[in-house]
Amino acid sequence: ADDGLLGLIPASRAQVLTTFEQSFEIADYFNSRNIKNTVVCFSGWNKEGLFAQEPGTFGYSSKLGGLSGFSDVSERLSEAGIKSCLSLNMAYYYNDGLFNGYIKSRDSARYIDKSIASSYGYDVVSGWVKDSGGKTETVAPSKYREYAEKYAAGLPQGAGAYLGSFCGTLNSDYSDSRYTDRTAAENSVTASLEKLGEGGRYIAASKANQYSFAYIDLLYGMQTNSGSSRYLDEDVPFVQMVMHGSLNYAVSAANLGGDSEKTALEAIESGSGMSFLFTYDLPDNIFDTEFSYLFGSEFGKIREDALKYYSMVSEALGGLNDIPILKHEKNNGVSRTEYSNGTVIIVNYNENDTETDG
Repeated sequence: ADDGLLGLIPASRAQVLTTFEQSFEIADYFNSRNIKNTVVCFSGWNKEGLFAQEPGTFGYSSKLGGLSGFSDVSERLSEAGIKSCLSLNMAYYYNDGLFNGYIKSRDSARYIDKSIASSYGYDVVSGWVKDSGGKTETVAPSKYREYAEKYAAGLPQGAGAYLGSFCGTLNSDYSDSRYTDRTAAENSVTASLEKLGEGGRYIAASKANQYSFAYIDLLYGMQTNSGSSRYLDEDVPFVQMVMHGSLNYAVSAANLGGDSEKTALEAIESGSGMSFLFTYDLPDNIFDTEFSYLFGSEFGKIREDALKYYSMVSEALGGLNDIPILKHEKNNGVSRTEYSNGTVIIVNYNENDTETDG
């Protein structure tokens, strides 16, 4: 959140939104109401919050409960049959600070002119560089395996890894001493995934290329529509049709999309898992920051709706998780998805009842 000295000098500080113990309370709420096969991913758990994790390191926030707090919650989640994943930073470094262990000249990739590979995030309204996550350093792919080994050694027993877009990232490095092309970068990614997955550790990702599918257990944020493009008549869940039964996947957080009911219907149509982004507390001053997108994430205010949509999707897709999709059709706002075991799922997007399949 943004604060200031006497309200005059802009400054930033970390704001606690959900402690580890509160995250267990959130997960237990759904688990006790028969929402099963859930995965809890923790982000912003570092001492300085989001965009502050040095690759390959653990810096648990004491305000959230520290290492002991996370280890305890992770163990309790596991006992309840709930998987937990820590968000781990592998391919980028966002905190442009000093004396924090990351050395740009050593750890960052290089452009073709040998300058350090970095980029900036800009506010779409003001055009100014963002306060948090503004500057991004591109990590040299040759460092991935080293970071993966550190993460694998440091993750608490039973905890998985959420890797964000790492599984879909291929960066080159034009450094003279460690030149890395895209093929070599792919090898670095798969070697890191193999290391992180040792012992059956659960791996989740939000973006992934085909070469990483064999190493991940959950692909989060699967797109179910093409937006409001006037050039397209219909959306076909082709990727989901190919992947269903081979790799678990889920839609993006429904409460951040503006229409949770439609997202739930699209999840049913495409055979996707449902997901929500929750915060336990949401102070008013966060809406004056770049994190205003968290509006609508406060657990106490949305838990009943979330439970309704979780239950809707779970009931519709029960028993189909490992069954391939055989056929998909859509006509006049009604979709028909047929599975290889003969199950047919029909979704009506119209406001009125529709008769189909006799």
